[in-house]
Amino acid sequence: MVDVVGSRLLGRAAEHVVVAEFQLRGYEVVVPDLDRGVDLYVQSAEMAGCGREMKPVQVKAGRGVGLKRVDGFRAQFRLPWKQLLDSEDGGLVYVLIGLCPEEVIEPRFGGGGWESIVIPRSELLILMDLGLGTRGEDQLVVSLTFRRDRVTDHGIDLQWYRNGYEGVF
Repeated sequence: MVDVVGSRLLGRAAEHVVVAEFQLRGYEVVVPDLDRGVDLYVQSAEMAGCGREMKPVQVKAGRGVGLKRVDGFRAQFRLPWKQLLDSEDGGLVYVLIGLCPEEVIEPRFGGGGWESIVIPRSELLILMDLGLGTRGEDQLVVSLTFRRDRVTDHGIDLQWYRNGYEGVF
């Protein structure tokens, strides 16, 4: 078996998980052949063929590290400023998806699964102004803590966005 956690394949595996999550909810998903800053395009099945544009989706994967004092894990995501602040990515949605370490039992009620935050870029920017993430020179670093009942970063509760694939449209 390939060690996905320790390889360059983590991001690609995460993209496949996100595609499956959208498709299981009835969305049409297109994966471009070339990665030009957008990993997927998603459209609700009802809107397919109606001339409505597909929503761009950027997937960011993070390797989870178990928490010592409580059940849960933490995963870190790096969001480049160039994309985060680009006004031309109309309706961009981020999926920050963390791989739960196998030794963590609770967050996924069985361990070894994926947990995600699905959030429109516009809302991510608002939360950033409220203190989300750590600002670096060329990127925003978001360190999400996934627990059974909440997801947080710098005290900001992101539970509302947890596995929220239905909220894209």
